[in-house]
Amino acid sequence: MRMPDDELYESAMALPDEQRRELAEALLDSLPARETLEIEAAWVAEASRRAGELERGEVEALDAEAALAAIRAHLSSRRE
Repeated sequence: MRMPDDELYESAMALPDEQRRELAEALLDSLPARETLEIEAAWVAEASRRAGELERGEVEALDAEAALAAIRAHLSSRRE
């Protein structure tokens, strides 16, 4: 999947949780119903896969602050 423009992405990620949720819902609502159902099914499958990895101890959970720091570092390295 191609990442959106870094500046747009970073701006959206900097929004407070509630505004990010509203933006995500608005974007999903703008898609045709069939695509929305496919996306929701894909997210359910992804959430189940990730939950399984956590339960089996294959991965460790990161708190939001650590995860966002890792994402920002990755995005910064892509700019160089």
